[in-house]
Amino acid sequence: MQRRFCACGNRFFVDYRALAGSMWLATIFRVGSGRFRALEFCPCCGRRLSIDSLR
Repeated sequence: MQRRFCACGNRFFVDYRALAGSMWLATIFRVGSGRFRALEFCPCCGRRLSIDSLR
């Protein structure tokens, strides 16, 4: 897992899983939420999350 940040500063974990061929699936999880749940939007600022938008 990698630690990444939204533009607003909120922290996330990104988990990469290999799919068929050379494709990868990136799943974004919130840090410190007590349990892992995949997210599509930042709970702080509401931005849509994608691996390309996180730093």
